[in-house]
Amino acid sequence: MFGFMTPKCASNTGAVNDIKSDFKNAEKIGEYRFGDEACYLPENPGWIYIPYRSIDNAKNAVLQVTHSCCSGGHTMATPSILLHFDGGNKTLQFDTESESKKAFDRITAGQSADTSSQQN
Repeated sequence: MFGFMTPKCASNTGAVNDIKSDFKNAEKIGEYRFGDEACYLPENPGWIYIPYRSIDNAKNAVLQVTHSCCSGGHTMATPSILLHFDGGNKTLQFDTESESKKAFDRITAGQSADTSSQQN
């Protein structure tokens, strides 16, 4: 899993201290993983990660996503989280609102934990 497949940091604030442990113990929600220090997003090949401390803004949203197919396509409401961090922007899309809420809660808890540890 690690080596050339080690998750790459997408932010400019630096790496997670123990990436192997954080990734291994991360909770899987949808296609993403949420550890104690970062959220992990699949990117071909492998993974990227965004440390919670680098996230400036996280927002729950329902996006209208259009899918095209042989029958003409359709638009559907997709529960999402919009992330703005020091390395750019990412949109996380989920199958259900409960997945989106659970992921959002993990992100905000990670931000709070990081803020608390910086103050001590």
